[in-house]
Order: sequence, then C-alpha cells, then structure tokens
Amino acid sequence: ESKFISINKVKSDSLTKNPNFTSLLELKKIKLKFSYQILFDSKSKKLIEIDKIGLNDFFCSFENFDLHWQITNESKLKNNIKVTKAISNSFGRKWEAWYAESIPFIEGPYKFKGLPGLVIEVNDLENNFRFSMIEIRKNSNQNFENNNETLKNAKELSVEKYVDLKKKVYDNPSMIIPNYEILDENLKERFRKVIENKKKTENNPIELIPYN
Repeated sequence: ESKFISINKVKSDSLTKNPNFTSLLELKKIKLKFSYQILFDSKSKKLIEIDKIGLNDFFCSFENFDLHWQITNESKLKNNIKVTKAISNSFGRKWEAWYAESIPFIEGPYKFKGLPGLVIEVNDLENNFRFSMIEIRKNSNQNFENNNETLKNAKELSVEKYVDLKKKVYDNPSMIIPNYEILDENLKERFRKVIENKKKTENNPIELIPYN
C-alpha cells in the first residue's frame, strides 16, 4: 500500500493530535497547498481519494485503476538512474512520465500509478504541473497513519456524489459555515473576499476533467 500526502498535512495532523499552546502556534505557520490524500493498493490496483470537504472527511474509490499508459522506446538517465518514457491522456491533460524499471514498484506521485517501475518524474505537456523525485528515505514519523486509520473516520461516497459535493462547496463555501445567514455583514464581506482571492489562485486544477 502507498499514500500520497502533503508533508505539511502530515505535520499539521501530528500537531492537532496533541494540541497545546506551542503546537497551535506552529500550526498557524503551516500552509497547505492541497489537503487531499491518494491511497493505492498495488496488488488489487484499488485507488482511493480522500479529502476534507467542509468540516468532514469523505472518500471515493476506483477499482482496477488504470491510466492506459503508452510506453515508448525513449529512455535517458535521470540522477544516474535509467528511466523510460511513457505517455497518457488523463484528467483532460496530456502527461509525460519517466519511470525506472530498476525500481520495480508500480508507484508514482498523485495518481500516476501502474507503470512497470517507480515514476521518477511526470509532467503535463503544457508544464502546468511537474512531480520530481528528490530522494528515497525510510519513514521515521511514528504519527504516520496507515491507510485503514486514514479512512476510519471518513464517509464513502460514489464518485459522482464526491465530485458534486466538492463542486458545491467550491461554488458556495458559505454552506459549510454554521449559522452563516445570521453572521454580521462585515464578517460575511471579509469571508467573501477571502474566498474570491482563494479562487483566483486555485483556478487551474490538476484534473481539468475530474476522474477521467
């Protein structure tokens, strides 16, 4: 099993498990670029996406997950590792991945799984997104949850309902705020400005066509 997760989310989750004055101060310094996690079972090829939508955790599952890679004859050295090029049209973008057969794991960053070797680097052809392996090291974080623990308090939704809920919260974030209608108008205006600025910086999602 594998888990794709932001290192800052690992830090924030660790701090919130045992909250105190110092941890709360540290928590304020952490900036999350994304909150979702991708869980993958390489044996069954089952992929799960889990995210906090509003105030709760939800997840959806994909059986026999497959990006229909096309493996090419092109190869090169990347950090002294021989890698082979593969391409895929997924999520509304064209992707180029470089994987190492010498590292026999069908793993990679985000949802870029299923190649006959570890994905060392992957990017879309317009260079909006790029993932590159920096290092491989043994995890020493004792607070790192296994996949079953991650899912324990999350609710499963169908892919369609999961996508629909994320879209509704994105379009109308006020729906997750208790008693939003009775808030002071100044607070509402501040909230609206925060959301407008957030949308300006999050207008280029990695999946132009979700889950395709």
